[in-house]
Amino acid sequence: MIKRKGQQHREGVTPPSLKRMSDTEHAAYFEAFGAIKGDYQALCLIGDKLREVEASAPGLGSLDSQAQSGHAELPDLAGGRSPWEACASLMRLNNNEVILCKRVSEHGLEYAVIDHSSVASAYAKAHGPLDVLRTGDNPRQVLRDYLRSERETLELMTNDITANVRLLIAERFPKQDLRRVVNEITRMCKKVARFGFSETPTDAATQAQKHGGGVRV
Repeated sequence: MIKRKGQQHREGVTPPSLKRMSDTEHAAYFEAFGAIKGDYQALCLIGDKLREVEASAPGLGSLDSQAQSGHAELPDLAGGRSPWEACASLMRLNNNEVILCKRVSEHGLEYAVIDHSSVASAYAKAHGPLDVLRTGDNPRQVLRDYLRSERETLELMTNDITANVRLLIAERFPKQDLRRVVNEITRMCKKVARFGFSETPTDAATQAQKHGGGVRV
């Protein structure tokens, strides 16, 4: 899963699309959204980054030809095996980078999506600089499995945000019917998460071209 700490988020509170909000709904919305704003911004960031990965995947070209001499090697200190060789950078964040890598194993070429943290980061000091997220002998399948896993993470994040909103409103505004507020924030989160990743990166690129743009939120 993409590490969420230390990332730069979108600023401000997103205004609701609700029409004719009562004073109580207005107060509940801004209090609830203020409480979950950090999680919502993280959801926005991760969703945008993953859609960028999916949209750019068809342009990676031949993965075998990209990993040539001079490209970075990532030593597998934990396993003591041959180092990973970077094929393509999938995304860069503040303190880490997600990379598609390969190496020669006893069964042939092995591919992996690896989260590479800065050696100075707290995560790297505690767990090591490499977090191998997905492995396999087919790079396209490895990438699809990674995107599918992260899509599930977005769904869990949305469920957590919604549960927190329901709890906060129930505690702060008892006996008030504020279902519209809860539903609005849930709708916003689902729109950001967009649980519509295609099964193949190529399909995603085709859909993006049909709609005349990318798949970013």
